[in-house]
Order: sequence, then C-alpha cells, then structure tokens
Amino acid sequence: MVENDRPLGQGAFLLRISQPSRIATDATWPTNNTGSGYLGFGLMESGNPANNNDQPHREGIREGIEFGLELRFKPGTRSSDMDALLETLRAWNLFGGLGSRARRGFGSVTLVKMNDQEARLDRIAYEAAANAMLQTAAETTDFPSYTALSRHARFGILTTGSEARMTHNQVGLLYKAHCSQASTLPNNLRGAAKIPFGLPLQGVDLDSRRASPLLFHIHALRDGSFAAAVLYLPAEFHHERRYQPADLTAFYREVARFVPAEAHP
Repeated sequence: MVENDRPLGQGAFLLRISQPSRIATDATWPTNNTGSGYLGFGLMESGNPANNNDQPHREGIREGIEFGLELRFKPGTRSSDMDALLETLRAWNLFGGLGSRARRGFGSVTLVKMNDQEARLDRIAYEAAANAMLQTAAETTDFPSYTALSRHARFGILTTGSEARMTHNQVGLLYKAHCSQASTLPNNLRGAAKIPFGLPLQGVDLDSRRASPLLFHIHALRDGSFAAAVLYLPAEFHHERRYQPADLTAFYREVARFVPAEAHP
C-alpha cells in the first residue's frame, strides 16, 4: 500500500504505557440528584431486574491514578511531526481525558512531568496556557465543519476545589443552574430550544446524535487543588438540514453564555 508514492508501514513513533500493576476502580460514583450525576446522566444504575431491563452502575478508574507514556521516534522523523505530537499532548493535558464521558469531565488527565521536568501548572499559568492555544486558531473565522479550534472557541475556569470529585460536582451544579436559569428567559431552553446543547434530547429527538460543544475538564493544579474548566468549541451542528441554522452565533448564544465572560481570549 502506498500514499503519495511512498510505502506505508510502521508509524513514526513507538508508544509504551506504564501503569500500576493494580488499578483501583469504582462503581458507586456519581449518584443521582448531584452535580456530577447531572453531568453523568446514564452512568448510574437504572431499571428493574424483575423486568429484565436493569442497567448496572458503570465502572470507572478511581481518581489519583498515575501512568506514564513513553514515545520513541524513529530515526529521520521530521521535527515538525514531533512538534505536532507534543502539541497534541499539551492540548490533551489542558482540555482532555480518557473514556466515554471525557467531554463531561470524567476521566480528566493532568500532565505531571514531561521529559522528567515538572509540568504541573498553577491556576494563572493553566488559564494562560489554554488561552494561548486557542489563539493559534484565531485566524479561523468560519465555524468548523467538525469540533475543532477556531476564533469562536472560548475557555474558562468555573470553580476550584480541594478534591477532584467535589470540584466536579460543583461544576455540575453550576451547569444545572445555568440551564435552569436560562429556561426562564423569553427565548428559553425548554423543548427544542435545548438542541444547541446536544442530541439526543428527551421529548424532541431520541434518534439523532450530536455531542455538546461544551467540554468539561478537571485539572490538578500545582498546589494540590483542582480547577474545573470548560472549553466551548462550536461548529456546524449537524448534517441534517433541519439542524443547520443560518446564524450559528445566535443558535449557540445560551451555550456560549456558560463560559465566564472575563475568561474570553
């Protein structure tokens, strides 16, 4: 197999993961009627065994687990390719996580060391690094056709706390309150007006799927505390014409309003 007249083979780098021999898991968190439960709808136990429709609580890795990534580049790998991969790791550290609910802050990761150098950030440095990365896409003025950085992206730290779960719960409560408050506005979020926050949507559309443009992240700071951050990445909403408004800025207005105004780059 060839691409651009070049044979394809092994990747440009080798990746090795080191981890504890035993990884602690948890199948009790989050719980209903909490901020984390609001963000993790569908993770909790549901149904009735008697009706054969019971759903056990989803299991996840407990917070605090550390693991290592070792990247070894093949001789001759272009420096631009190395830089691109390192930039990807930095973005993952600032905004990302592991697992199926990473967009809701579950499975958040924090880079502790890179090349044996301390990499943890304080709150000011974390916010500055995130906004600096957003600035790299400032010239992309159109809404992307998929979730990606652009001039419309926004980042903000919503709250901080001394424990990861407590901080995640707090940001879930803030998000729930935002949706509740917005529902009282003249252009409220009841029914179909909640579509910009993602699909499927109960009572509106249970078949279509579109991830939320809000990505939550719990970041471990240098002083031992945790920052609850949110990244707003608006894009073209859906391939179906009925979900493609002419004015995407207006369409996403209530979603964008969740990001603190003072945090906009």
